[in-house]
Amino acid sequence: AGTEGMVLLKNDSSALPVAEGKSVASFGVNQVNTYKGGSGSGDVYAAYTVNIAKGLSNRFTTNTELQD
Repeated sequence: AGTEGMVLLKNDSSALPVAEGKSVASFGVNQVNTYKGGSGSGDVYAAYTVNIAKGLSNRFTTNTELQD
């Protein structure tokens, strides 16, 4: 199942890693309401968590009006 679910990304024109200070877009409510850990025996209690929107804003320029 693991190998069938893998995706290989091709880094054309050196697009990755994204340069610091660039604008990026991320969409959907899960950028703020990020699900962490798992359920049942896979449940994890982290000392702290950072949602996707906050993590991106730590490194990239973000539009907080759109985030709200």
